[in-house]
Amino acid sequence: MFVRKQDSTVIREVEGGGQVINIETGEDCAINETGLLFWSFINERAQDEETILDAICNCFENADRDTIKKDLNEFLKLMEKMGFLSLADKLEEIEIYALESLHVDITSECNERCIHCYIPNTVKNKAKHISLQKFCQLTDEFVKLGGSNIVLSGGEPLMHPEIIEILQDCKRKGLGTAIFSNLTLLDKRLLEVMKSANVDLVQVSVYSVDPTIHDIITKKKGSLAKSLSAIKMLQSEGINIQIACPVMLQNKDDVVNVMKYAKENNISLRTNSIILPTYDGDDSFVESSTLTLEEKKTMICEMMVADRQYTKDVLLELNNNSNELYRDPKGFLNSSLCSAGINSCSVSIDGYICPCPKWQSFHLGNIYTNTLSEIWYNNPLLSLIRRINKQKNYPECINCKAIDYCKRCLKLNEQTDQGGLLRFLGSNNCEFAWMTKELLEEYREQND
Repeated sequence: MFVRKQDSTVIREVEGGGQVINIETGEDCAINETGLLFWSFINERAQDEETILDAICNCFENADRDTIKKDLNEFLKLMEKMGFLSLADKLEEIEIYALESLHVDITSECNERCIHCYIPNTVKNKAKHISLQKFCQLTDEFVKLGGSNIVLSGGEPLMHPEIIEILQDCKRKGLGTAIFSNLTLLDKRLLEVMKSANVDLVQVSVYSVDPTIHDIITKKKGSLAKSLSAIKMLQSEGINIQIACPVMLQNKDDVVNVMKYAKENNISLRTNSIILPTYDGDDSFVESSTLTLEEKKTMICEMMVADRQYTKDVLLELNNNSNELYRDPKGFLNSSLCSAGINSCSVSIDGYICPCPKWQSFHLGNIYTNTLSEIWYNNPLLSLIRRINKQKNYPECINCKAIDYCKRCLKLNEQTDQGGLLRFLGSNNCEFAWMTKELLEEYREQND
């Protein structure tokens, strides 16, 4: 039998034992010192009951295993009945937080100084690198947890002095590997290594096909020419490329041309008009350069006119929340808003585990003091994120007619929520969802 603590369960030590509390239902139960000992070996990672039993028996000299097993079994069934833990005969029926994807900043060094970047320039100037030894240790732990996909980022990952060895390590361990790079440093040697390492995806930012605009954003003269040249090199070797185009006041008038370039070269494109503050809290660029709702609407309309396929792709990517809610209300309400802390997390250049790469102010633990497994399954802050990251915590969204057009984000909620509960939705996000709904439904009507 497999055992897993519910992420809504909290255990508090009190005199003579402890108190078990389900913070969602309010259910609570007093336990004695033996019950508190049992709980000390149960966590959010599903475990075989025999493994827990072995750990408990090791705490006692001359322990009678059969007696302890009987007491443990009765205790587990009582706790399950009260909603504090889950029991199942099969692991796949109970393990819900498998770490599948890991985003690693392997270096802080970067040869560009993009004006909108959420990583402060003071961090980029320090030129820190994760050591190859630590990286290999991290990927060893990741693979043992069932991990399958890794993103190498930074800073500029191609500036890591051992990037070739890092890519080779990912290949040896069978990891699907993506690289987020500006590509200005790509050469024939790196190209060959990427090809031999079976890199799945290289994402490169192209802010404009006008070098004046692009280079103003990167603060690096000649950067556009180098990035576009590298794109051609990757294409010649059949390596999958994706263009990322963050949209801000500085490049909003040229996004359509980036889209046309991507289409002409058969490259996928992702645009995003959400600009985040630097993770040290500086939001001055966000305030000065984020598009207004009307500017976003104008830009989307221009893109829809320029390329119908773009609009069809957007329609296909829409969330299916309303259908999920209709088909399986209970399942939908317990599902997550996003993958942060659910099946993915990120590692900062200083070794901090964070819920997602853009949320580096939220530290869950550090790979230099804890194992990845300890952080992923036992960290109380991660348990908090998982409790919050559920559809049912946002009742105002359930009946909203724009629910299928809304891409909610816990990091954006954190920017809005001053109380620390992360349960307030940003009004800008809601307004953008309604605007998108209006435009796309109008498109549907005109093209049925």
